[in-house]
Amino acid sequence: MDKSRINHEVENKELICIINQNGFELNWQQSTEELDKKQIKAQKILLEKYPKNNDELLFYLAFSRPLTSLSASLLFLSKTAQSFVNKLAKLQTLSY
Repeated sequence: MDKSRINHEVENKELICIINQNGFELNWQQSTEELDKKQIKAQKILLEKYPKNNDELLFYLAFSRPLTSLSASLLFLSKTAQSFVNKLAKLQTLSY
């Protein structure tokens, strides 16, 4: 994705997660509040690193520290991914 496009899209827009029958996708929503630098940086990281690979995005969210600067829908996705990994790690029947 073109970095100038990312910079333009991030201004006053919030990155959200839309969950559907095929999984999820990232999209933009006009923000009612002005985003701070921390929020803009978190959104840019997600878009630059994982523009089209949802599996890698889930992996990143599962193992990253809590990203409180994300939208509510992305926080939900992050907490779900973290919970899945925690439960998976505790399975005694899991073999490597």
